[in-house]
Amino acid sequence: SILSSPIQPLPFAATMPFLKQGSYFIKYASRGGKPQRRYFFVKDYLTAVRRVGGKSEVVGIVEGKELANRAKGNGRYAGLNVTESLVPYLCWTSTATGASDESSGPSERLCLLELMDIIFGSNDNFAKTKDRRKGTEVVGLDGTEVPEEFCFTLIFPSRSVDVAAFDEAQLLTWAGGLLSVLKDRKST
Repeated sequence: SILSSPIQPLPFAATMPFLKQGSYFIKYASRGGKPQRRYFFVKDYLTAVRRVGGKSEVVGIVEGKELANRAKGNGRYAGLNVTESLVPYLCWTSTATGASDESSGPSERLCLLELMDIIFGSNDNFAKTKDRRKGTEVVGLDGTEVPEEFCFTLIFPSRSVDVAAFDEAQLLTWAGGLLSVLKDRKST
């Protein structure tokens, strides 16, 4: 392994400011598309959550008209016995300005409470080339090799997200913070 230390869960509260600030990653398309540079960050959204069988189930993000309807006691969550709380979401955009630009918002977002697993290493969704001398290698943005140890896949119920970090420090911080979410989720 080229990593100087193992990937371990880090205290989420300690890594949260870094995750909210955001970082660029290489994102791989699920059908072998060209790798893309994407800005990932964590953002809290007011979310309707209900308890089902001792587990928290995300009902949806409370936005726009729902905020006004909730004050009147009606709306799409009326009668569902839900609570509202700030919930962290993994978000990404094509540029860093999207992280702070409330008008455009993220291009994609997934609720971290629904993170099911993190798989380290590459899979078939990562763009690869074959070299007779080196074997198969993961390709980055400019066609250069990306260490397989920098690749990981986030598994959510609705989809998976394949990314590669640009360096070891970024990998250890993000993966460590996300592993702590996964550990907390599995223990509840």
